[in-house]
Amino acid sequence: MADFLIYNTEHWMSKLSQEQIDEYTKKDPDFPRQYAARIMKGDIIEAQPDGFYTGDKARKFRTDVFAAVACPWIKLEDAKKYTEKVYEDAYALVFDEKTMTHSAVPIKKLSRKRRWNIENVVDTKLILKSSDELTLVDKLG
Repeated sequence: MADFLIYNTEHWMSKLSQEQIDEYTKKDPDFPRQYAARIMKGDIIEAQPDGFYTGDKARKFRTDVFAAVACPWIKLEDAKKYTEKVYEDAYALVFDEKTMTHSAVPIKKLSRKRRWNIENVVDTKLILKSSDELTLVDKLG
């Protein structure tokens, strides 16, 4: 059994107009990647054991920013996969002072802060009875 902590507010970037996005992109060419990677309302932040956020001795959390969703039919081990971040392959230039040359080193760059999203969160604490009540969305398609 598992409790999910869900981001339950709009990120400031989600409120930007296309004109504002273009303005930020002029200042920072990496902004479109940051914009795509922003956390979004409904994103699953973490998975914890049953009752961690929704039980009698539940841990407190900021209810103005987050919501807790109890999913008693999901094992914690299975729930952890819904908290994964998404990375893409990229390269960083590294300067070697001995040879006075640059080389490209493969790195992982964050492309999405969260992969999984729960669309139908409406309450601060929600205890679901079955998977029919849950709409999980894979943001990678």
